Amino acid sequence: MIGHVRGRLGLMAAAVAALLVVVHGQQTTSTLVLPDVVVIDGTGAPPRPAMTLVVRDGRIADLFPTGDRPVPANARVLATHGRFVVPGFIDAHVHLAATPRPVALVRSLLRATLLGGVTTVRDMGGNGVVVADLAAAAERPGASSPAILRSAVFAGAGSFWFADPSRTGYLHADQRPGTTPWLVEIGPTTDIREAVRRAKAWGASGIQVHSRVTARDVRRIADEARRERLPVWAHATIGPATPGDVVEARVATISHATGLVWQGRTELPAPPVAGLDDVTAAMAVVGEDDRALRELWPRMRARQIALEPTLYIAAQAALFATDDRPQIERQIAWAAGVTARALAQGVTIITGTDAIGGSSPNLHAELQLLVGRAGLTPLQALRAATADAARAIGLGDETGRVAVGYRADLVVLAANPADDIRNTQTVQMVLRRGEVFERDEPMPNPLMADPPEQRGSER
Repeated sequence: MIGHVRGRLGLMAAAVAALLVVVHGQQTTSTLVLPDVVVIDGTGAPPRPAMTLVVRDGRIADLFPTGDRPVPANARVLATHGRFVVPGFIDAHVHLAATPRPVALVRSLLRATLLGGVTTVRDMGGNGVVVADLAAAAERPGASSPAILRSAVFAGAGSFWFADPSRTGYLHADQRPGTTPWLVEIGPTTDIREAVRRAKAWGASGIQVHSRVTARDVRRIADEARRERLPVWAHATIGPATPGDVVEARVATISHATGLVWQGRTELPAPPVAGLDDVTAAMAVVGEDDRALRELWPRMRARQIALEPTLYIAAQAALFATDDRPQIERQIAWAAGVTARALAQGVTIITGTDAIGGSSPNLHAELQLLVGRAGLTPLQALRAATADAARAIGLGDETGRVAVGYRADLVVLAANPADDIRNTQTVQMVLRRGEVFERDEPMPNPLMADPPEQRGSER
């Protein structure tokens, strides 16, 4: 199902590439001032009106009530009076090079993503040469791109990363499938310690355990990754390991709420063997408040494991589906209900789309789904996309908050997202590490996102 959707997305991305708005990126000056703004700091705290932000050398140097003290002399003062400032958003699940497409197109998508307010993305697997080049380019001054975290994918024999001849050559940069530092096939003779070290040397920000891995190997991978000070990220069900096995391995994040159904139906064939009918049938038996899931939440909470529901990718599949639409809609409803129950039990929720977007980032649609379907408040959704996402992917001391000492990854909005989550789309200006990018036009409406009442160009 997801492969079919991504094929359609490739065509859509090509179609929207020409629609990207003109933006201006300006080099970091010594000192910037954002006067008289309403600060929503990413922690879930209420908005603070009439605040002034000072940015120096790419970081937030000061934050104080407007008029409380003078702004620094010779600072560049930005036109932010009465606007809303939030931390830069984080999309914790994208695939920049999982399918062949022109690098110029990917760069244009990254540019649109940044101008849509997303200042950090976590790539969850693809051609490691392409992703490494994109990540390096994103670190250069003036780069119109979010920061890119790289995952090294560990999966078992038969995983689609290794089994599809039409894709393996591209994914592995024409090397033998399963032997690259960024795509590792796990088997009985795999030297996991060496594989983790090679992944780290390649530049991996973390290890993603994807599919067809045993519970024992999940634990071994997690132990070796921690030895190398790398976080471990995993799918909810990686078969034969269950969600409970993944939790016991103490991973940092779990992707795809739909996969949690296997915690209650362990006899089912594991993904990707299980089809749409299998998943739908399982959800008819394993309710959103199933005992197996109720027992899972406190274990996740105690280990500070974040759930990344990825509601967007399923909703997008439903949009394109015909005969399968009722089944996919059932999956969305189940995943949203499970997400709501996890949140109520203290599990951290973070944002990831599994589909970065076209002329605008799909993260805005994910935020609307979390609020509209899973019942998060706008402030909870904003926290999921900022402070909580940053902590979960290992950047909690660097970004995700509007606070002194943090990187100046900021979004200036025309309207209040704490009142209406649709207002995350009213982007007027983005700061990435103190570099200013201004929009000349309103942000195009992302696929499946309801438009805000006020557009970002209204000043």
